[in-house]
Amino acid sequence: MSVLGGRFDGGRVLDLCAGTGAVALEFLSRGVASAVMVERDGRALACLRENVASAKMEHRTHVEEGDVLAVLKRLQGTEPAFDWVFFDPPYDSDIYGPALALLAGAGLLTDEAEVIVESGQGLDDAIVGDRWERLEQRRYGAARFDRLRSADKANAR
Repeated sequence: MSVLGGRFDGGRVLDLCAGTGAVALEFLSRGVASAVMVERDGRALACLRENVASAKMEHRTHVEEGDVLAVLKRLQGTEPAFDWVFFDPPYDSDIYGPALALLAGAGLLTDEAEVIVESGQGLDDAIVGDRWERLEQRRYGAARFDRLRSADKANAR
């Protein structure tokens, strides 16, 4: 969070593969106005909902149950757009490329939106492609974090 500025003044976050909801709840505790959390695992969903209730954040969150790709398709065209996306699928998943392709073309992001992707090896340049501008890549132990911005929106500035 400190890499992103530490505090936020409103905005909307999309937490894909949200697990317990900890990342979205952290965004909310630092000033983000609302969060959409996507999770398909039943046990993780139960924990996520319990954590949202414990944090008394029900009024600022929306939980989407289901597969990331299906949910992204459902969210296309919804308003307001997202200012941040946090994406942390299982490291051996083959969903990185398809999800980033949907995010890039779905009209889900604001012009200044950042997508933070956690992975085991870092995103391959082929997955980033020409649709994304890599702002930064960091390593924390076994995890790699890529900060991305839409290349289309970056070129429009």
